[in-house]
Amino acid sequence: MAVDESYFTPGPAVSLPWLKRLLTYALQTMPEMLPRMIWELPLYGDIWHWENSRWVFDEPITFQAAQALVQQATPAHIDAHASDMQDVYAPHVVYTDASGVKHAVWYPTGKSLCTIISGFWQTLKQESRFGKSRLQIAVWWRTTQEPQDFWPLLDQLY
Repeated sequence: MAVDESYFTPGPAVSLPWLKRLLTYALQTMPEMLPRMIWELPLYGDIWHWENSRWVFDEPITFQAAQALVQQATPAHIDAHASDMQDVYAPHVVYTDASGVKHAVWYPTGKSLCTIISGFWQTLKQESRFGKSRLQIAVWWRTTQEPQDFWPLLDQLY
């Protein structure tokens, strides 16, 4: 289960470096299982708020809810240095709401999820113990609110 990479501090729910660390662990502890592993990936993002000089995890967030928050945040409230809504792996925005509370939202897009999956598949193909296996993935927390372009983009990978 390759979910919830970032919990105590804002960051992606899953990233390519995170998957590579999990792969390294799997190769050290159960290398014979590699061709049979099913990699479970999240289709959600996460949101935090700043409280008492630390980040506090709020909850997972769907793509649509993240998009709504991003659209509501005015440029004056967005921390441009801490935000990157064009990040190819994990778009994210840090903003301050009307009551003065700072929030961080990290969310996947269909393209970012497929970029991570494609990069991980390339990594697996370089591992001799993977053989000629196909990347098997499962998705976590499918609410039908994932990015609408995710499934067609994923189909193109296979």
